[in-house]
Amino acid sequence: PVSMALGVPTEITIQGASFVDIPWSCQYGGGLSSHAFRVSADEVRCDAPLATVGNYSLTLTPGGSVFFDTNVHIQVVSAGAFTSIQPSVGPSAGGSAVTITGRDLDLESSTGWFCSFGENIVQMRLLSSSSILCVTPAQVVGISSLQVVTHDGRAVSRRFSYLYLETVKILRVSPSLSPSAGRNVVKVFLNKSFEPEVPLWCQFGHSISVRATHVSGSRPSRQCVAPAHAVGPASLALMFGEHGPVASPSIPFQFFEPATVSSLKPSTGLQGKSSLVQVVGSNFLNLPSLRCFFGKTESRARWISESLVSCRSPKLDSKL
Repeated sequence: PVSMALGVPTEITIQGASFVDIPWSCQYGGGLSSHAFRVSADEVRCDAPLATVGNYSLTLTPGGSVFFDTNVHIQVVSAGAFTSIQPSVGPSAGGSAVTITGRDLDLESSTGWFCSFGENIVQMRLLSSSSILCVTPAQVVGISSLQVVTHDGRAVSRRFSYLYLETVKILRVSPSLSPSAGRNVVKVFLNKSFEPEVPLWCQFGHSISVRATHVSGSRPSRQCVAPAHAVGPASLALMFGEHGPVASPSIPFQFFEPATVSSLKPSTGLQGKSSLVQVVGSNFLNLPSLRCFFGKTESRARWISESLVSCRSPKLDSKL
C-alpha cells in the first residue's frame, strides 16, 4: 500500500494511459472524494483528504459517473503512533541499531518505509507489529532529525532527535580490578569530556552494564560500580545507553576471589622496632599495588605466592 501520515497533506500520482482531457476525481474507500488534476494522457494527480487512520482503496472517476479501480491501496497511520526511539545517541561513525517503537500500528502490512536521518535515507527492518529497526548512517557530530518516511520522502512519523557523538578513548581506570562480588567504585578516565546528561554506561565483559555517573574535576572521567562477575579477566568499555552502541574501545579489567588471611608470623613486635611480617592466607594477587595495613599505616607488600606475602611493620608505639 501507499503509506501516509494522518494530517500530512499528501499528493498521490496515478500513472496509466488514455487519460482524456475531462474533469476527473479520486474516491477513497467509497466515501471521501477529491478533485483530480490531469497532468497528461499518462498521469493524473489528486490530494488525499483522509481524516481517519485506516486502509483505503482508491478509485478514479471521469465525469463523476464511471469508476475505475486503480489497484492502489492507501494506508493512513497516525504520526503520533510512533512513540519512542532507543537509543537516542550514538557514534558519528554510524553503524548503530536504533529501534523505533509505536502503538496500534499495522506495520506488517506496510512496505516501502525507510528511516530518514537528516538527509540520509536508510532501509528499515520490521521487528514486530509495533517496532522497526534502522541502522544509523555516518554523520557529523550534532543533533540529527529522525523520521520514518515512505520511498518518496513522505513522513509517516513525528520528528525525533538523534544525537551523534564522537567515540572516546579510555586512558585508564582506577582500580582496574574488583572482587567477584562487585561493589568496587571504578573511576574511568577519558581523553575527552561529555556533557553530564549524555547517557554513558560501563559494560563489564560482554553483557553486564551499569550506569556511569559524571565526575566533576579537571580530568574528564566517569565512575561506575563494578557488578558481581565471575572470577577472571574481563573487559571494560563505555556504551551510549544501557544497551546502546559502543562509545569507546574496551580495556582489560580483572575480577578476583577476595583474599583471606589465616595467620601472621610473627603476630607481635617490639615497640619502636620494625619487623618483617609474613602474611599467610589465600587468593593473594601479584600486583604492584599490593599493600599491608598496620592500623591506618600502609606498608608495601612483597608477593611470594597466592598464599604468602611479606611486609615490614612500621615503627609504632603500642597504640595501633
